[in-house]
Amino acid sequence: MEIKQLTEQIVTLLESKKGKQIKVLNMEGITALADYFILVNAGNKKHSQALADEVTKLLTDNNVELLRENGYREGTWILQDFGSIIVHIFVPEERTYYDLDTMWGDAKIEQQISGAQ
Repeated sequence: MEIKQLTEQIVTLLESKKGKQIKVLNMEGITALADYFILVNAGNKKHSQALADEVTKLLTDNNVELLRENGYREGTWILQDFGSIIVHIFVPEERTYYDLDTMWGDAKIEQQISGAQ
């Protein structure tokens, strides 16, 4: 499956699991870290962990390896590195504090689903 299709599946999954403020950033030509960043807000720490579990299951079912995961235990900002796709799952306060949306403001927004925080 192509990377773009995987990002679309991740967004659909996150939205179905009540993720909010979903944003897909196209990072090509901006950083060598990944082709896409996906940012999403969760309602609380447990919700963050549940979203991370669902994303991991979706991608491993599609033969995409989770290379690195940080922040799962704390649950306030979980970073999942799948190589070409990096998923950032935040509680709203952490997303506001770290403000990756502005930090990577040069990136093209591929998809954005607002919803409540």
